[in-house]
Parts: sequence; C-alpha cells; structure tokens
Amino acid sequence: MSKRILRSSATVVADTTNAAVSVTSTTSLQGSTPSTPKKRKISTIDNLNSRSPTKSPRKPKVSFKDWEQDLLKQHPIPKDLSLPKDFVAAHRPEFIKGLEHVIKVDPSLYPLAINDNFPRFTLEKKPMTTLHDQFGLLCRNIIAQQVSGAAALSIENKFKLLYDGVLPSPDQVLVTNDDLLRSAGLSARKSEYIKSIAQKFVDGEVDDEFFKTASDEEVITKLVEMKGIGEWSAKMFLVFGLHRLDVFAHDDLGVARGMSRYLETRPDKLKLAKHQVDMSLHKKKAKFHDNRKRDWIVIHDAHVNHIADDFKPYRSVFMLLLWRASYTNIEILNS
Repeated sequence: MSKRILRSSATVVADTTNAAVSVTSTTSLQGSTPSTPKKRKISTIDNLNSRSPTKSPRKPKVSFKDWEQDLLKQHPIPKDLSLPKDFVAAHRPEFIKGLEHVIKVDPSLYPLAINDNFPRFTLEKKPMTTLHDQFGLLCRNIIAQQVSGAAALSIENKFKLLYDGVLPSPDQVLVTNDDLLRSAGLSARKSEYIKSIAQKFVDGEVDDEFFKTASDEEVITKLVEMKGIGEWSAKMFLVFGLHRLDVFAHDDLGVARGMSRYLETRPDKLKLAKHQVDMSLHKKKAKFHDNRKRDWIVIHDAHVNHIADDFKPYRSVFMLLLWRASYTNIEILNS
C-alpha cells in the first residue's frame, strides 16, 4: 500500500511520492493451507532511520497578492524603513546592511522581509571557513539536485546516519562502500559525484584560503570543474556557505516563480524592463518557457536578470525574498 504525500519543492515543481513498504501475508483460501510470507530484506539504513522527511513550508491558501496585503497589515512599513530591533539583533550585520539596501530600492518588500528570520544569516551562523563544512555543503547541493525539498532532507538525514548523524569528511566518504551510499537514497551518479569531489578536497585542489580570497567568478569556475557541480550548485555554495551577498540564480525554478509573483503586484517594473532590455540580443526563449501548466507566468530570463540588477550589490538578499515569495523550501541549504 502506498502513501502519497504532497510537499513543496526546492528547485523543481514536483510532488514527492513516498512508498511505505509493507509486507502482506498470503491470504488463506478456503480449503488451502496458508503459505509463509516471504521475509523482507531490510537494509542497515532502513533500520537506522524510519523518520519521515521534514515537512516543507505550506503554500498559503490565498493568492500572493492577498498574502502580501495580509503581511502589510501585520507589518506596516515605517516611514524611515527601520527594521525591528529584535530582527536586527538576530542577524549578522552584513546581512542587515544588504536587506536595508534591498528595502530602500523597493520599500514594498518590507513586510515580506521581516515576516520571518533568515536562518542561514542569523548571528550564530557564520560563513563556512573549514574544508569539512564546505565539503558538507557541496554534498548537500548534490543531494538536492533534481529532487523535492522534502526528498532531499530525507536523503540527507539517511546520509548523515551513515556517519553517526553528522556530515562526513572527504576522507570518510572515500572509504565508504558505494552500496552503502546508495542505501541512503543516493543514486549511483550522485554517489560518484560526491566521491569525486571528496578526492579533489583530499588532493588539495581546493583549500580554505582559496575560498576566503577568490572572487565569486573564480569560485564558480573552480567548482564547476568538479563532477556534479554546475553553476547553480556553485552559486548556492557562494550564498549559503561563504555568505556572498551579490549572487543571483535566474535559472532556479523557485527564483523564476518568485519573480513572477513579485511582478504580479508590480506590473510597472516588468513594463519598464521590457522597454529597457534590447530583446534582439536575447534570441533564446525563457528557461522555463515550455508546455507545462503553471499557476504563474514565466518571465523571460533577460527581464528577470535586468530587474535583479536593480538590487546590486545585494542580489543574494533579493533572491532570498523571491524564494520566500514563491514558498520555496530551501531548508536543506539553510541548515
């Protein structure tokens, strides 16, 4: 019997189906002897972790426009745009500086911004400075690729249980049997990627000094040389690992959906972008322009990037707000 659980998605819009495997005894027929049910082989990881995936944030049962209006009632915009003292006290100063800039560019974002804290940028969450932590975040990025937020969290939990509940070091991964990695829910390809990245860390191809001093572009170039790390994963590493505050991933589905929501209530911004962007330079269709039925309008990548540029040098902060606007689960990256 299967149990269908609907979750919000992180980088893809998809429902996650979790099959709860049950063993059904053979029903005895009239005049026949009941047969012995076959024993199910249970992997080590199944025994270790029977918990269900962490729930994704639920989408409000109202339109984004109505939700924004409700937030405005809860959090009126002060004339001086000052952030609440407890909100400021909870976050890192450089993040607050970025958020103040974003709100100055568009004050209407104030209620959305202060409605909740930003977990990865609170005072206790410093930028990752050790190779162990940096490797762990890259593992999370690999795990999160092409699966829902809930599925990614479930796989990460199982992956960590292979190493006493914590993310492993590169050396630990290299001595882990491939079958054991796959028992945690990793595909053969993702297992290969994680081991390949671990080898590069062990071989010294990257070090903590490089991540401290390299530019955003240099970090992206270095990371995409690794198997399994594309530009999206490299950008997530910059934002959530190194706390780089001027990164923008227009090709993230949650960002694209969030931008669409954002422009629903700000049509003049899209109108201006269409006037200012020379579309003759952008022959390709929008990344998410396809035949899928969506409850949001796909905005061309050129317009998405143009509007995001208004928030430089703090596009990462604006991107966090777009994820919030699209109800995207980024818990695996925040943790």
